[in-house]
Amino acid sequence: MGTIHGDSAKTVFQRVVHDMGISPEAFMATDILVTIGDYRDRRSGAKTRRVNEIVCTTDRPGEFVNLCADNLEFTTPVMRRALSSASMTEKEAIDEIKARGKLHGILAELGKGKEEFLSPKWIIEANETVTRMTGKSPEEIENAFKVRIRDSGGRL
Repeated sequence: MGTIHGDSAKTVFQRVVHDMGISPEAFMATDILVTIGDYRDRRSGAKTRRVNEIVCTTDRPGEFVNLCADNLEFTTPVMRRALSSASMTEKEAIDEIKARGKLHGILAELGKGKEEFLSPKWIIEANETVTRMTGKSPEEIENAFKVRIRDSGGRL
């Protein structure tokens, strides 16, 4: 992990390759790049930072894939390794991501009224529910988690 200044993945790539003399192929050993930009609030003038992009490298030097897009690109090196190490198909990975999103959304909504649901205990419970129910649909996992919340005295 490291920090290199640039306003986009492309400019970081160019800086590393041209200014630092690292070969384009060697740079592609980098898996993911997160770029952050400075912004001024129009009302207060306060300077803030926010994420500009989250991308991963491809098999072609200087090309990147947006990881925040609606469709995950499973052909990138980092995604191929993730699927392989998890022994998952693309569909299984997408279903797991959807299930985790649903459960974390439930906790976020419940956390508005009761901070307990924002605690590590419930995040762990959500993650363990997904793991226990591998192969089930996101909806089945969501329903089982809601039952778990009700059984613990939580309200939905």
